[in-house]
Amino acid sequence: MKRIIFDFIRPPEPRLEQVESGEAPKESLVGYYYLRKSGYNVAHTSRPAVEQVNGKLRRLIRSLEIPSYSDLRTWRTADTIVLVTRMSLLPGIVIKLMGKELVFYDAMQTLPKHPLKKMILKLVIGLADKIIGFSENQLREWEKRYPAFREKGAAINYGIDSDFFSPNEIQAERSSQYISVGRDPNRDFSILNDFLNTPSRKLILVTKDYLVTPQLRENPAVEILDGLSYEELENLYHQSQATVIPLKKGTTHLSGIRASLEAMANRTPVIIARNQSLEEYFTDRKHVVFFEPESLSSLESALQFLEQPENRTRMVEEAYQLVREKYNYKQMAESLIRTIEG
Repeated sequence: MKRIIFDFIRPPEPRLEQVESGEAPKESLVGYYYLRKSGYNVAHTSRPAVEQVNGKLRRLIRSLEIPSYSDLRTWRTADTIVLVTRMSLLPGIVIKLMGKELVFYDAMQTLPKHPLKKMILKLVIGLADKIIGFSENQLREWEKRYPAFREKGAAINYGIDSDFFSPNEIQAERSSQYISVGRDPNRDFSILNDFLNTPSRKLILVTKDYLVTPQLRENPAVEILDGLSYEELENLYHQSQATVIPLKKGTTHLSGIRASLEAMANRTPVIIARNQSLEEYFTDRKHVVFFEPESLSSLESALQFLEQPENRTRMVEEAYQLVREKYNYKQMAESLIRTIEG
């Protein structure tokens, strides 16, 4: 069994403590918690967040991801080092100079546009032994620009701890509010202001303040929240007519996958902007209602579909069974290990 070190961009200890105390689901840290508790030979580096580091020089070092002595000492014990949620040049060079296997995991988001970033990323991809994501379509999108993905890329299914949630009854009485959750810059929150054209509609927007448009911030029908506990978030899902996940045109990665699966586990219908990566996971009007990105008329059509009780009941139950049977965090973690060791 390989000795695998996971290197997280943010300190993982607070989230590990939340999972241990039952405050957060077990898929936290994209499967690492399950692997650690299941006896696999895994460990992690504990790297302080940039904003928590005192001194300009030390903050610069952290932003460049220059490995610390503590990082190097931990990495020396590894066969494989997994850089989670990013592809970074300096750590990659150091890891390969140490003779270790380098894996990038959950790092395929938006393709870079700046020529310098494109060049750097090409170098970074050349260093990798494996690049693991959650979508075959996303792999193909990256392969168009970086042919190395043909041999290095691999896709596994994302999964969540559906047992963590207490699903609401399908026919439970709900308020007229909708909920939208996410911090991804590819969210098209601007369309939600137009979506609130009916006086009875209310919106709970769970996101970072800097992603909120001025129009939404000034709209009295919108309540903006952040820093919620999972219990508070679950209650909001239970109260809402549906989860609305709008995406910008051209978004190719699985933006919104976690919010979708969480809503499904709570028996809350999901309305989400269509892309080919999400279509790998869900069937339209069976598990979710897709609408065309940035199209208010398409979003309104999706809402009309859910206004039919038989459509809503059938879709919610199909989605609930899907997330419990297919998109499970244990399967995600086991697939990750098989891919690394394969």
